[in-house]
Amino acid sequence: MTGDKPTRAGRLLDKARQLFEPDPASVPVWRESPEVCALADAERHLGHAVRVGNYWIGYDAIHVNPTSDGFRIIGTFASVEAAKAAIENSIAQNWTWDATGVEPRPVKKKGLMTLSASALH
Repeated sequence: MTGDKPTRAGRLLDKARQLFEPDPASVPVWRESPEVCALADAERHLGHAVRVGNYWIGYDAIHVNPTSDGFRIIGTFASVEAAKAAIENSIAQNWTWDATGVEPRPVKKKGLMTLSASALH
């Protein structure tokens, strides 16, 4: 019977560890193509960048625009990298300023992964 105790303790410890390990499905992933890049996790579309000519327009998909009829436009950017960084920053913000008028504070981001369009085929 004493031989079973470490095994049970080990199983309990493993279960406790699982509770605190991040779920891989909850990590946002970039999906990219030459014209559109989208950031999403397993449950939500978080934001996207759309190429328009030589520029990229960044959208925050978890916040509505001021007229509540579409995604919040973050801005126009000269590179896809700048647009993606702005999207990541936007979704990581604490939006309490909407109700309080207080300037938003950056929140630490989770690690992000990137998938190219060719990796999805």
